[in-house]
Amino acid sequence: MRHAPDGPAGRRWVVALLQVALLGGLTQTAASQPLDGQISSPSGWFHTVWGDRPPDTDEPESTRTVTRYGLVDPEGEWTDLLMDEATVSVPDGILSLNRRPVVLGGVWQRLFSASDSALEGSKAEFHVESIQRQSKFSAQVADAALFEEAAVSGSQRWATVLCRFADSTGITPHPTTWFDTLMLGGSYPGMEHYWQELSYGQINLTGSFVVGWYNLPQPRTYYVYDRNGDGSADLDLGRAARDCAAAADADVYFPSVIGINLVFNQNLDCCAWGGSWTFTLDGQTKSYNVTWLPPWGYENQGVIGHEMGHGFGLPHSSGPYSATYDSRWDVMSNIWTTAHQSTPSMGVSGSIPSPIIRTFWAGLPPLDDTWPHRAVTRPLSLSDSVSRQVLVT
Repeated sequence: MRHAPDGPAGRRWVVALLQVALLGGLTQTAASQPLDGQISSPSGWFHTVWGDRPPDTDEPESTRTVTRYGLVDPEGEWTDLLMDEATVSVPDGILSLNRRPVVLGGVWQRLFSASDSALEGSKAEFHVESIQRQSKFSAQVADAALFEEAAVSGSQRWATVLCRFADSTGITPHPTTWFDTLMLGGSYPGMEHYWQELSYGQINLTGSFVVGWYNLPQPRTYYVYDRNGDGSADLDLGRAARDCAAAADADVYFPSVIGINLVFNQNLDCCAWGGSWTFTLDGQTKSYNVTWLPPWGYENQGVIGHEMGHGFGLPHSSGPYSATYDSRWDVMSNIWTTAHQSTPSMGVSGSIPSPIIRTFWAGLPPLDDTWPHRAVTRPLSLSDSVSRQVLVT
């Protein structure tokens, strides 16, 4: 049965079509194969995608997270962007560009020879020197307006798509029914219950669904390879997203959802990933919340909450120690420490977001005004999917 929309097309579709019109006259795209040092002005949608490594990685804490800025062009191709915030002027910060149609100015950069057959498929990166927004939003828009635009409330319909690499079709980590319980469950530790608890009932996943398993057309090495010639294998976010979504297209009417959880049967590169992507699916061009989840990611409910948070546009947060993963009380920070519950079937569970992160979600009740910046905390054992805390001042 094809999962179709519950009602008429909404405002999001209109915005997506306007974005297509705004970019319709821009012909220079990131899909071309440029020369090293070539000056260009590629256009497309600006996206931020965050990657998070598992807790047993040998990487130091400072490099356990990866942030990738990218341009998705009208053909659906992703180009990694090299950006120096000190030299690229973005009045409201790079996060304000997320999902916006832009025209970039800069230079293509290759770390490898285009004739090196060992790096076939590797792609040039684009060194950004200037950014021009191509939308109705002013570069001087107030922070409050940006937060309001990013507000999340009401029903948030996600499609969870299960995909197996072509060289491991015999590996199925969990049956579809397991994911039904995890993603759709209205009781602990289901994600429907989690988001309702986290938002005090103002967010739900009503209408979400799980489909698959589907077999991808290519082996894992087609999707995970050295993209830029630096010696490390990277997930090709675009290839993985396009092929996994295409595999489910006969069963899913994608414009009816706001987010897509892409679930894979083997590990990806370094990380589990969350952010956004612009697809043209079922005749509609639209920016979606997207996660790319390996087994160690979806086998821990807190990781799913963290990456879905990135899908909603939430960045990483931290406590008073200026490190990404230094707050064990915030789902957008450290989810692995003893502040969180663990279940035998679905791993470590997520916590509530901090007051600063909650400002991105207009309409959610604020936490207690006495929340101290350097609070001493201890966990309570509560049988719900949100690890709550006692603040000791």
